[in-house]
Amino acid sequence: LEAGAHGAFLSGAGPTVLAITGGVGIANVGSDTMSQFLAEVVSDAMVSSAARLGVRGTAHIATPSYFGLHSNGYDRDGEQLW
Repeated sequence: LEAGAHGAFLSGAGPTVLAITGGVGIANVGSDTMSQFLAEVVSDAMVSSAARLGVRGTAHIATPSYFGLHSNGYDRDGEQLW
């Protein structure tokens, strides 16, 4: 949070920590330089903090989606997934 995130949380049973940063609300990562800058500063701070505790990790900067995951229930080879 000190690096500029609006909030952060640990994700359930998985090893994911998510931070929310913001800018002007443009949908494409990198199209708003302040949003990109804040996302990079926060992600660097999170990875550095984890490393100081002996925890390795990576950061991925993404944009939220209004639609989430969409699937027709088949993989690219036509096999049914469920």
